[in-house]
Amino acid sequence: MSDEIVLNQKLEELKNLIYLDDSVFKHLDFVKVPCIPLCVLPGLSFLCARAFEEYKNGYRTDEINENDEIMVEYFYAKRLYKNSLVKIKFPEYYDMAGALLSDATAACVGNLTPFYFELGNELCELLPQDEWPVEKLEELLLLAETRRRVYLIK
Repeated sequence: MSDEIVLNQKLEELKNLIYLDDSVFKHLDFVKVPCIPLCVLPGLSFLCARAFEEYKNGYRTDEINENDEIMVEYFYAKRLYKNSLVKIKFPEYYDMAGALLSDATAACVGNLTPFYFELGNELCELLPQDEWPVEKLEELLLLAETRRRVYLIK
């Protein structure tokens, strides 16, 4: 019984953390980013297919833990990250960002996400440099975006 009360209190704290924010949403906030929980997050097993399957089959409780990787909208990820509940990772498509240096117009970044440059810049501002997938990513994105715009204007 006391375990249920503690779980309900943690769930309530998590809900308040996510929903009590009056900041204005941007389109970018709805792009999903990969995250890794830094602690056990109760009631969120549905965010990870493996965790949810294990929960449905009775192998674990309704929670995600440090071994799970989840994909959540950027606005959720930011709030959880700022409260040290998750670690945000760059999406895999930023691993090839170095290719933008050779020809900024050759890579079809619009197929990856319509907010490729915006999300990359936001993540560069939010995350420390040692977690960036490519060295000097912020400069690279700025240069590539400028080249693409010049190419499209011509």
